[in-house]
Amino acid sequence: KEPVILTVPPSPQRYYLVPVLDMWTDVFLDPGTRVTGENGGQFAIVDPSWRGELPAGVARVNAPTPLVWVMGRVQANGTQDFANVHKIQDGFRLTPLSQWGKPLAPLAPSPVDPAVDMSTPPLLQVIRLDGMSLLTRLAELMKKYPPHMVDTPILMRAAQIGFVPGKSFEQQGLDAETVAAINAGANDAKERLQARMRTTAGRVNGWSTITENIGSYGSSYDRRAMIALAGIGANLPEDSVYPTTGVDSEGKRLSGDQRYVLHFERGQLPPAGAFWSVSLYDLQGYQVPNEIQRFALGDRDALKFNADGSLDLYVRSDSPGGEHAANWLPAPKAGNFALTMRIYLPGPEIFSGAWQPPGVRRVAVD
Repeated sequence: KEPVILTVPPSPQRYYLVPVLDMWTDVFLDPGTRVTGENGGQFAIVDPSWRGELPAGVARVNAPTPLVWVMGRVQANGTQDFANVHKIQDGFRLTPLSQWGKPLAPLAPSPVDPAVDMSTPPLLQVIRLDGMSLLTRLAELMKKYPPHMVDTPILMRAAQIGFVPGKSFEQQGLDAETVAAINAGANDAKERLQARMRTTAGRVNGWSTITENIGSYGSSYDRRAMIALAGIGANLPEDSVYPTTGVDSEGKRLSGDQRYVLHFERGQLPPAGAFWSVSLYDLQGYQVPNEIQRFALGDRDALKFNADGSLDLYVRSDSPGGEHAANWLPAPKAGNFALTMRIYLPGPEIFSGAWQPPGVRRVAVD
């Protein structure tokens, strides 16, 4: 209804990232260490048709859709650093323009539609839609959330079956063959997306890394849908990349009944301008409970390097003991799992392919 001003506080000598996404999951505003520097800023998120004056020092940013979402991240260097992080987090503000410079009025309660299914995970709700239901739902959403200019060619194709932005889409008037084709197409797309999740990025040493065409998709509809299926909302790759693997260096599935070592040669740690880490997840994407409550290892931890400057991370269910315990990433006692590497402010070596994650080497179990 009016511009909303996003205030991002200063974050000196600390990585932060506050991407703002439209309803098509494209990043259109990206305050953070890489883009705006450590001083933060104030950004008015505005409907393109709005005409008016903004306060001094506030940058105007036109929002592609009337509803947007913000994902803020602030680097924390361990639990002892949380108090410092909280001070920065307390500086974030979303202020309607009419409230600027005034004590923020209490927000009115938001209405809740009791008909909305709050028990079935949204992902399952979407997957269960057939083709006709999907297009019917999309048509209603597009009355509020306009398509991008790059979508013109596909929308001209869609018009042949009566799908037109701003209008409802109804089965009435479509012959049975067309309806069957639309529903079959949706099933084919679901299978294709599942397959693309496994092959979308070429694997090197067992790791899959997406370094382009993510966070801003243009007309790459399969890529956008695949990322939404895997975990909706992605950063621009210039801000962060996430190599992932579920296999060892021999191509075998990572398993809790085995022991592994992730070995980085001297000078071959992940090239991160901010920081890097390695996290472990089960096949449902959840962290695995463990006795030491450790779910990731990275350059902010007190890692023990080898005498030659190389680094070994131990991925196993039992502690390697001694000084190796500092480099232990606990795995489940049984079942398959996966590893995700997070590299914030990735270096150019990642995009050129000059650096690749090392393979996860399986070692003998005593």
